[in-house]
Amino acid sequence: MERKRTILVTGDVTVDWQILQPRGTEMRHMDMPHRWGISECQAASRAGGAALLADLLRELKSEAGDLGAGVEIQGPDLAEKALQEPGYPGVAKTFMSWKPYPRRRGEGREYVWRIGDFLGEDQPGKAGSGAREGIPQGEEEKKEGLTPDVLVIEDANLGFRSRRENWQNSLSGGNAEKGLIFLKVADPLDGNVLLEDLSDGYPDRLTVFTSVSDMRKSGCPIGYAISWEQVYEEVVAAVRNHRQLRQASRVVVSLGPSGAVLLVREGGSGEKAGGWKSWLVFDPENQEGDWEKRHPGSMVGYGTCIAASLIWEMALGGGVTGMVEALKRGCRAARVLHHVGYKNLGVFPKLHLAFPFEEVVEAVTREAEGDFHHVQLDFDGDGGSSILDVKLAEAGPDGKTVDRVEKAMEIVTRGPARALAGVPVERIGKWSSVDRAEIESMRSLSNIVTEYVNRYRAGDRLEKPLSLAVFGPPGSGKSFAIKQMARALYPDLIEDCEFNLSQFVSAGELAAAFHKVRDMVLQQYLPLVFWDEFDTPFEGRELGWLRHFLAPMQDGRFLEGGVFRPIGPAIFVFAGSQYHTMEEFRLGLAGKAEAERASKKMDFLSRLKGFVNILGPNPLSSGESEDRNYILRRAFLLRTILERKAPHLVDEAGNAGINPGVLRAFLEVTRYYYGARSMEAVVEMSTLAGKKSFELSCLPARSQLAMHVDADDFLQRACGQ
Repeated sequence: MERKRTILVTGDVTVDWQILQPRGTEMRHMDMPHRWGISECQAASRAGGAALLADLLRELKSEAGDLGAGVEIQGPDLAEKALQEPGYPGVAKTFMSWKPYPRRRGEGREYVWRIGDFLGEDQPGKAGSGAREGIPQGEEEKKEGLTPDVLVIEDANLGFRSRRENWQNSLSGGNAEKGLIFLKVADPLDGNVLLEDLSDGYPDRLTVFTSVSDMRKSGCPIGYAISWEQVYEEVVAAVRNHRQLRQASRVVVSLGPSGAVLLVREGGSGEKAGGWKSWLVFDPENQEGDWEKRHPGSMVGYGTCIAASLIWEMALGGGVTGMVEALKRGCRAARVLHHVGYKNLGVFPKLHLAFPFEEVVEAVTREAEGDFHHVQLDFDGDGGSSILDVKLAEAGPDGKTVDRVEKAMEIVTRGPARALAGVPVERIGKWSSVDRAEIESMRSLSNIVTEYVNRYRAGDRLEKPLSLAVFGPPGSGKSFAIKQMARALYPDLIEDCEFNLSQFVSAGELAAAFHKVRDMVLQQYLPLVFWDEFDTPFEGRELGWLRHFLAPMQDGRFLEGGVFRPIGPAIFVFAGSQYHTMEEFRLGLAGKAEAERASKKMDFLSRLKGFVNILGPNPLSSGESEDRNYILRRAFLLRTILERKAPHLVDEAGNAGINPGVLRAFLEVTRYYYGARSMEAVVEMSTLAGKKSFELSCLPARSQLAMHVDADDFLQRACGQ
């Protein structure tokens, strides 16, 4: 008879106490006496930590049928009294408030139970002797003949890691000497005796599972997501530079319900092993944290879902490919957990919340679908890795890179979602991009704006505006991109206004502009103020406007009639026209020391809190041969213009009707004289009313076309010449 494969789960066990508030937050603004008698609140509990992980693995075994019959799950059990008495001694406890939330932000038809607030924890294992009364810690290791094929240790930093005897029994005797070790570890990573013992003593058997949040809290230099490539590069670098993590055979870093990074040692493990191979599992539509923002409330158990999927795959003998697919299923299960929330199994009016085992198990056991993708990138440390390049290479026959023009044509005709499956596409309102540099620039700026707005909403005293700059060629869509970002993030909070400084004849006109900003503040809006063409000459000086903005930027006030007047909270966006990038602006007036000092350019730059370079539809002016993505930027822009200006050309299936020659002309024409405005003008000048397709005959006359492009070049391409 074939020996059963055994999964032994041990580690930190918790009792998770749930403070249930059926009426949510609807009474949070009521005075205490008025809440009395109508506030509902109940308490419940369930097993967490290693006990929850073991329960989920048991459910997976049960669902697996014949496959599960060959697997035995051993894990800790809680004494019944520990789940009934909040003061039960020797057991770690967590306390969280739970409330009903809409499944998705803005949708109030259906509510699910999620965490409203984490209230704290009681950690007897840290302060005391490490005794864990009521938890048979170690009993499972003593069962006769028990030799785990996979030893799973849940280390939540609640006491288990502090006593070596807690895990040493499981690492000796029988198959335990060659079985796999799966360590699910929380912050802090440094100074963790358990991690040190396992990475030093059993590196070839060890898989370490941790989260990017725990790595950040442990001091690893991993920034918050501005692109999938950036997260990947920084996670890989952090693992390679961590003394314990880099010794393990495998390391998995969870990015929550959005993805994960898998690193596998080549040629073994330990300090003398070969290099790393790594894979990124990701959602092309959502970067880290994006999906959660659209689904209010919090949830505990993301890591448990992903870890269970991996452990099950390892127990069944799956290799690296199987682990990648298991990560996809685990990430999907984490989203299912958040989406359905904890299920209420109680009978009204008594509430009883339970982990949604059925839905999570179904997500883990179902074949991975198209919501998550994976990519293997070569980490070279130069910050130049591109998922777009890898995916285009994968999509081509025999591994050859897909022609960018053909892919751009597909973006216009079929839409980005279908044309670029598996490629990260950043969408902010109606603005979108696949260019890594542009995505990182926009998301960096978005993070800065979000921090300022969060402080504004929290009631912080914001005495000066947030000052930003945006650069790009004429017609590149500078103001469009920033406005889309603001409206997408805060549609009911931010109101925008625009002032073109090239039309101002005196500095005194600024006072009227600042008063308009003040009026918006008084109307309870957060003004988004565009100072267009701020870099134009004024009063016979290059960059003459800069010195007039120093006091408003630094002190949040302006001078009028000898009196300083406060502006209030606002977001200032300085849009350049003379300089197309921040680098050009920074280097402007080079060699003109006196003019630079007079302009106060350095003082102005020191007051900026962020910037973005908008690339536009034309190739970059420097190193144009290397700007391979301008064709794709044109495709995104043209698709957006057609959807806005000629929506009747796009059918119900999302296919746009446009002649291939006309489409190639739009994508390949040498240059648009006025950037995005020229592309939009060509579409608007065409006779498209009543047409199902954009044909050659719809194009404007040659003389009209010549206003915005080289007409001969455009028409020759349209005719296939």
